[in-house]
Amino acid sequence: MALLVFDTLKATKVLKQAGFDEVQAEAVVATVGDAIGGSVATKADLEKTAGELHAEIQELRGDMQKMEAGLRADMQKIETELRADMQKMETGLRADMQKMEAGLRADMTAEFRNLYRHLWIMAAGIIGLNVALMKLIP
Repeated sequence: MALLVFDTLKATKVLKQAGFDEVQAEAVVATVGDAIGGSVATKADLEKTAGELHAEIQELRGDMQKMEAGLRADMQKIETELRADMQKMETGLRADMQKMEAGLRADMTAEFRNLYRHLWIMAAGIIGLNVALMKLIP
């Protein structure tokens, strides 16, 4: 509800300052008042409007509280989903790391076996060379 507030006293004073006499100023103000609906906001009108505004504000507060609750629920849901996704990623990463570790262990074991085989061959060669040199050099 839109209220048009028309200050009749002020309008009358302005018209008097412009050169209107009292009767003319009041006649113009009454004519303008009638033209805008003949109603001037009263204290009761203002109180009614204030009450309506208060009710609208309360309704908006309720709507905002509902929106806030909805947003909080949505954020909670997102947080839960993110935690579940992070848990899945962590599980996947752990499994990948275990596979890599097992592969590295297998590769290292094979390399150590190969190294030991070469060391035994070199040891046999050194022993054979020593035996041959002992026979050649009395």
